[in-house]
Amino acid sequence: MKIVLNNLFVDKDFESFSGKVDIDTAGFEKFLVKSFSSCDININMYKVNDKIFIDFKYDMEVVYSCARCLTAVPRHVSESFSREILEEGDKFEEDIGVVTIKDGIIDVETILSEALFIDLEPSVLCSENCKGLCPKCGANLNEGECDCDLHDVDPRFSKLINLKDKLDK
Repeated sequence: MKIVLNNLFVDKDFESFSGKVDIDTAGFEKFLVKSFSSCDININMYKVNDKIFIDFKYDMEVVYSCARCLTAVPRHVSESFSREILEEGDKFEEDIGVVTIKDGIIDVETILSEALFIDLEPSVLCSENCKGLCPKCGANLNEGECDCDLHDVDPRFSKLINLKDKLDK
């Protein structure tokens, strides 16, 4: 969704938009996002003197992978924020309280993606007591124990075990 500014604010100082936006999960791998629902957005734009401001609200469902066992974990995400709109190249365009636009066009998907990078949880667990996956066979330990022997010692550490045995005597 793109909004062209030169078509707005002709005879009024307020504009409102709403709709649905689909967000691709590419780029959100570090958050372990499996999927996004269609995102409901509400945008209010208003003009004060020569400055334009945008109030942005989004509401969506996010399905994460548990950071320990990789099962699906649904979460509801709803946020709102306000920013000043500046044309690319204007002073202070790197400020966090602004939205930078190019050629008078506001790219709603870009604003939403940037907001999600700030608002998404960095690590989600299916439960506080999640046991995760077996490091040997990959079985989900929340569903039951596996038959793997996890007491095998890495041969690189065998000298340390011998040292521990000598110190214990």
